[in-house]
Amino acid sequence: VRLEGEALREYMEANGEQYLITQQMIHEKGTMFCSSPDALVIVDTKEDSYAVETVEVKCPQSYSEYTKQRMCDTPAKKKKEYPIYYWQVLDQMLVCGANIGHFYTYHPEFPEGNRGHRITFKKVPLWDDFTFLSKRKSEAVEMFNEVKKKLTRNINKE
Repeated sequence: VRLEGEALREYMEANGEQYLITQQMIHEKGTMFCSSPDALVIVDTKEDSYAVETVEVKCPQSYSEYTKQRMCDTPAKKKKEYPIYYWQVLDQMLVCGANIGHFYTYHPEFPEGNRGHRITFKKVPLWDDFTFLSKRKSEAVEMFNEVKKKLTRNINKE
């Protein structure tokens, strides 16, 4: 966490971004789900809304872990080696309504030009996993509502 600000500045420079929105909790309309990507890149503006891309940053402390994460240079490799990060990026994209998400690995002690590495996730090629995630979240809501209903009935009986 302590290196995230530095990593995001490096990300901005490396990708030519002028502005990033950081530290925002995004709530998915009509659901109990929310997300907090490390940054949002505004790619388009409408009258009262934005089109965004999400950015998730990880700053491994060891050289070996940074190198291992850097070797995962596609969403498929990230899914295999670091599934929790893969699903985190997809969930952030889903909650934020983003078609593109970025996973950025950063280590400050590597030489300039090699400190950060970005993987871009695009919604369409990953559609099956987005469908799976949406279905699982719907199932979770159904289970939550069933438990809530049972608890309410039990409380009303007393």
